[in-house]
Amino acid sequence: MADDTTLQGYIDRASRTIDRLTRFTITDLSTYSAYVQDKVMLATASQVEYLAEYGPTSTTVEGSGGGFSIGAYSESGGGSSSSFVGSSDVLDYLNAAGLMYAGVQTLDGGYCG
Repeated sequence: MADDTTLQGYIDRASRTIDRLTRFTITDLSTYSAYVQDKVMLATASQVEYLAEYGPTSTTVEGSGGGFSIGAYSESGGGSSSSFVGSSDVLDYLNAAGLMYAGVQTLDGGYCG
């Protein structure tokens, strides 16, 4: 890694990515369980490693699938118009912590979605 300024830039960018992926639900990480805090820190570290290896403007998607064609029909890989660019570990850690769920809480305290 080049220097402390570069590292801090990667950490800041990775933190913004985690905020975006969790829909800005984490306002004070210390209020979460140690398990969730650990997963968020691992996700952030994984994204910093990705940025250090591929660069902050990388368009490479780790593990991205290719497209296919059948006759006149073709489809490209992906599936979402707002695809995540970064380490696939980030999504695994955030999913394990329960921070990626986008359902709607119902009046009885349950979720639907």
